[in-house]
Amino acid sequence: MSLYKKTMLMAIVSISITLSLIIFSSYELLTKIALKNEEEIANYSKLQFENEISSIINNLSIVAADYGRWDDTYEHMIDFNEEYIKSNYINETFINNEFEMLLLIDDLGNINFEKAYSLENNEEIPIPEDYKEKVLEYWRFLYDRGGSNTHGIMVLPNDIAIISSQPVLTSYGVGPTRGTLIMGMYLDDNTIHKISEKMKLSIAVTNPSVSPSLDEEEVLANLSADNDIYIRPLSKETTSVYTVMEDLFGENNLLLRVDFPRTYFIQHLQSIIVFIFLAILTCLIIFMIFLIFLHKVVLNPLQQFTKEIVSIGNQENFSQRLKVKCKDELAILGNSVNSMLSSLETSHKKIAAITETIPDLVYIYDLQKNQYVYCNQQSQTILGYTSEELLDKSSHILLDLAHPEYLRKVGKHQEKIETTKDDEVLTIEIRAKHKRGHYLWLSCKDLVFQRTADGKVESILGIVQDITAKKLAEEELLQAKLEAEAASIAKSQFLANMSHELRTPMNGIIGLTEVLSLTPLNQEQKEYIELLRFSGDRLLSVINNVLDVSKLESQNVSLEDIPFDFHPLILGIIKDFSFRATKKGLVLTHKIDDSIPSTFIGDPHRLNQVLYNLLGNALKFTEEGAVHLEVSMDTVDEGKGIVHFSIKDTGVGIPKDKLHLLFNNFSQIDASTTRKYGGTGLGLAISKNLVELMGGRITVESQEDKGSIFTFSIPL
Repeated sequence: MSLYKKTMLMAIVSISITLSLIIFSSYELLTKIALKNEEEIANYSKLQFENEISSIINNLSIVAADYGRWDDTYEHMIDFNEEYIKSNYINETFINNEFEMLLLIDDLGNINFEKAYSLENNEEIPIPEDYKEKVLEYWRFLYDRGGSNTHGIMVLPNDIAIISSQPVLTSYGVGPTRGTLIMGMYLDDNTIHKISEKMKLSIAVTNPSVSPSLDEEEVLANLSADNDIYIRPLSKETTSVYTVMEDLFGENNLLLRVDFPRTYFIQHLQSIIVFIFLAILTCLIIFMIFLIFLHKVVLNPLQQFTKEIVSIGNQENFSQRLKVKCKDELAILGNSVNSMLSSLETSHKKIAAITETIPDLVYIYDLQKNQYVYCNQQSQTILGYTSEELLDKSSHILLDLAHPEYLRKVGKHQEKIETTKDDEVLTIEIRAKHKRGHYLWLSCKDLVFQRTADGKVESILGIVQDITAKKLAEEELLQAKLEAEAASIAKSQFLANMSHELRTPMNGIIGLTEVLSLTPLNQEQKEYIELLRFSGDRLLSVINNVLDVSKLESQNVSLEDIPFDFHPLILGIIKDFSFRATKKGLVLTHKIDDSIPSTFIGDPHRLNQVLYNLLGNALKFTEEGAVHLEVSMDTVDEGKGIVHFSIKDTGVGIPKDKLHLLFNNFSQIDASTTRKYGGTGLGLAISKNLVELMGGRITVESQEDKGSIFTFSIPL
């Protein structure tokens, strides 16, 4: 087939593909825009309906709050005043406030008063049994809401109701609560019809949990947490949007359907047809003009250039140049090709110079011929073989020289490089035999250099580096690491054993001191006993700290995960330190954020230990002024969050150049600190490790002679 025919065929195929892409992309784009508009309308319709329902619920809640937070209702729950019932819950009350059912339930769940009135039939009716059973079933849930109004949609076996539960309080909204007032109304066809007329759309609300239809099952299957609405076209003119609604108890038991006209979609379809017609006409005109120009001005000169370029490529002679006779853009192309040939010639010389001067062995291996086609002079330096010796070999040298232990590894490496579909660099480290007989470590990097027309690997480019010195250094470093870890384990074990051995006699000494303090003693003896008890407690504290350090270093500390009362824990710590603060003439204050719940799940013992260490240090290093503990919280999820603790003092402070020593084991700021204040330098190290073990972090800000602020945050 001639070049002209190929060009014509390519042009026809190109214009066909281009037209297809234009038609397809325009159709897809405009259709997506139309569907996006429909989705926005659907979301707006859903939101509009939810606002209407919320308005009904809010109005019902206002009425329930008016009657539930009222002194007359509050007194009635005790004295059962019939006059209160007769004067307040007449039929006009139900009509004027647009509710249908009323229940007064006492603190024990007993019905104090009940009444129902049908707004549709304008007559008093008994409270429906399914409604009453549902309310009484969830009465405790409605009652235990912290004195606040609870309202929403409640799904019944055969109906849907809107209820508002209001704890019975005084007119000032104070308790104790004397029961619950529950008002309700049905979300029936009449109510839905009113909303439909207001929105000028067709609306339906159903309970699919009771005998769902096939349509409802299909809709529910397409709804999820990530896709809260489902749009299903009914016809070219009408579409429906479905969404689930939560009831009072957080269950997705209601299915909302809103039908609306597809006005925007129809307009977009008409626009698509016009656009496609114009695109086809325009492309055909441009194609004809372009084809004539291409044949007369470009195709013939380009054929000549192609012949010359093929000739240069076959000969691999980059010193040849194209013959440029024209003076148009093709001349620029010809000159550019000549410039490229010059660059290739220069690059070829540079690459040859680089490969001959780098310290690594560089080679090109032809997999089809099983021989080296290029190898630099470093082969003799690294392997002992000259480049001529490698070029004469009929197999890959790594297979010949690899240590027997690495033959299988080298084989898999070769198989992988021969079958790889990517041009990634594959690396292998092996031991190989030098020509002189000794073994050395080599790092071999291979990548595909050339592929055949069908994609098979034809040749590979390899770089071999002598890494013997690096491997020896790594082995020495690994041995040093193992020895250091063994020494650390031995130290931790020694500290743990020593602490256990010391605690046994110390507990005996402390216990005997307690016994002696209960015997008749004179004042001097009491002082001796008190000094002995103080010294024993202090030594036991040091032993416990050493034991904690050994456990932390050996990663033998486990955390509890139990519920605990947070506020009593903090107040107990403050109480324990109040006497010490008063004795030193200091002011100890605290602040706990109101948003912090009363109960958390975590390890209260370890939290107590960290707070004792930090507050103890703050009081120890503060001679005058105050120590302040502040607790706040960032809520992450319901009942969970990040709790922040801040201990601020006006003590001696810490120099900036010493801050990095604070959290090291057995570390003090300087020797004078140890002599004046005592301590082992373990408390802060233990605190830091415990905080990090609990998933938090601890920081410090300090200025010398102005005080310090220790802050730590943990998830609870």
